Amino acid sequence: LDLHNYYHTENDDENPFICSQPRENGMRLCTSIPTLHEEGRQCQLDMAAYNSTDNTTCVNWNKYYTNCSAGEANPFKGAINFDNIGYAWIAIFQ
Repeated sequence: LDLHNYYHTENDDENPFICSQPRENGMRLCTSIPTLHEEGRQCQLDMAAYNSTDNTTCVNWNKYYTNCSAGEANPFKGAINFDNIGYAWIAIFQ
């Protein structure tokens, strides 16, 4: 199984998952990563049950994304940042 270093949405370029720590009072917490869905099923199992399933259920691998930290690049192809006043105004008033 090949997991990314951090959680990605299916359409990450247009709709990245941006979250914050509880102390930062963001709109979406890092603990609110959605449950994984595979083939129309909502995955509920944990990693310990991975090899003991009968293929009617699946493991929620998304619950193992626990490192909440700044990424390498700004989201939305770099358009959202406050390093530049012009970009800041676009982000605030869009």
